[in-house]
Amino acid sequence: MKDEADRILEAILDLAYESEVVEFKDRKTLDKDFVGKYFSALSNEANLKGADAAWLVFGISDDGAVVDSHYLDTIESQNKLKEYIAEQTAGHVSFVDIHTKSVDGKRVLLFEIPPAGFGVPTSFKGFAYERQGDSLRPLSDEKRLRIMKESAFDWSRQIVPNAGIDVLDSDAISMAREYFIRNRPQKEDECKSWDDLQFLNKSKLTINGKVTCAAFVLLGKAECCDLIGDANPRMRWILRDNDRQTVDNEMFTVPFISSIERLCSKIRNVKYEYFRPSTLFPDRMDTYEPAMLREALNNCVAHQDYRMGEYITVVEYDRDRLVFSNAGSFIPGSIDAVLDSDSPASYYRNRFLAEAMFNLGMVDVAGGGIIKMFKYQRIRHFPMPEYDISGDHVKVTIYGKVTDKAFADTLMKNPRLGFEDVILLDKVQKGKPIPDADAVRLKAKGLIEGRKPNYILTAALAGSTDDRGIKGKTIKKKGFDDEYYCDLIIRYIEEYGSATKKDLLDLLIDKLPDVMDERKKINKVGNLIAKLKRAERIENQGTNRLPKYILVENSDS
Repeated sequence: MKDEADRILEAILDLAYESEVVEFKDRKTLDKDFVGKYFSALSNEANLKGADAAWLVFGISDDGAVVDSHYLDTIESQNKLKEYIAEQTAGHVSFVDIHTKSVDGKRVLLFEIPPAGFGVPTSFKGFAYERQGDSLRPLSDEKRLRIMKESAFDWSRQIVPNAGIDVLDSDAISMAREYFIRNRPQKEDECKSWDDLQFLNKSKLTINGKVTCAAFVLLGKAECCDLIGDANPRMRWILRDNDRQTVDNEMFTVPFISSIERLCSKIRNVKYEYFRPSTLFPDRMDTYEPAMLREALNNCVAHQDYRMGEYITVVEYDRDRLVFSNAGSFIPGSIDAVLDSDSPASYYRNRFLAEAMFNLGMVDVAGGGIIKMFKYQRIRHFPMPEYDISGDHVKVTIYGKVTDKAFADTLMKNPRLGFEDVILLDKVQKGKPIPDADAVRLKAKGLIEGRKPNYILTAALAGSTDDRGIKGKTIKKKGFDDEYYCDLIIRYIEEYGSATKKDLLDLLIDKLPDVMDERKKINKVGNLIAKLKRAERIENQGTNRLPKYILVENSDS
């Protein structure tokens, strides 16, 4: 019985040409990152064409001839590629299936690619692609907006039924006026002459005097929340200790314009002390930049998907870090796409709400709010904000202290360090991978050292401080050379006469670099043992399964 892949293959062979949703490949193999880019491009084109799927086909040449393909000839290799694509795409989407077919005894492989999701372009490693003729290109704003328009329904612009401005809080309206005047001082006299309805229309909170969902979120009375159905706009603050136990919490409802201030005041922004290199007295600063707290929370309010009926949440971990979270996918696709962009975003989930907040000076609709938060942290020499955009939610972690003194010292000593390099160094301090070309460049600047993937910030930086704890931490990250570990093995066997593999693992496992996981540490110990055997310094008196290592007798001794 023929399946959909059979029918698609028949159509491909009959037509013998590619389209926006069908790509032929006659190569023996293809780099998995190129496959990922094709996955993004074909998925987006399938969305735009209204197709049920797009197809990447191996074993057919550009002119439609079947040429046989041995690409991914095992189920294991196919599953690994599926897993890799899922890891690198927003929303963790991957191939619907990989179909293996035979045409006149020649193998053809068909990758079935789902169309981009409702209103959200498919991105790979943070960037969305399209096809233009035979070429792969970054997704154009025009195509991105066409995909986004599927979800162009703007909940925040909708009129609240049967509601006059009496459902809005008068104190919140007064606060909004203050914000508006502070943001547009040249309009102060004019603003003071407007009545409330004029002000709400002028600041784009209402439409022709009718209360919008945006106006209600920012200025509404809590007792009138039933008017907007299940949206239930609420925020909550949770204080947890380092064991993740809840110590305190509080709920906040509309009007958000005042609840934002009240929630931020709950955060314990105590003074933090930091010693600069070669100084006797510490710098004292707030644990968190106050403007950044409002920026992060305002972004949650502006980008929350209120239709999901969830809370905006701020979790405070005891004088350590804050985690802001809101419901809804991260529309730009990845944080790297935002940081790398040199132009403002042209799409928003709640455009009407975002523009109203911009009119009040609460957010930056030019898309600079995220970069602003990164720059706040850079000025303080703290780790950069960390984004988790999985599962139709956005979580932003903001750190309130130095976690790697070498990173802080690097920023202090290099005030003109480029923003891109700061982001890369932050990834290194967090043990995250960086591109090979960037690693070479940072090494040339003397900013990092070590081998891929275990780069560390240059040890010389930690050596410039008197903080012995930091020095020790750096050494633990970097580890020692093989001669040191081999000497420990020899001394152990000299002391006890022999050693099993387990003995040597117990001896060395805690002394190996922290950047190694347990599997790598076990492999490292095995390599050290093999090195000593090749040098004829130790030998195995036991079995391969149960080795027992002793010193090789030295006839010259």
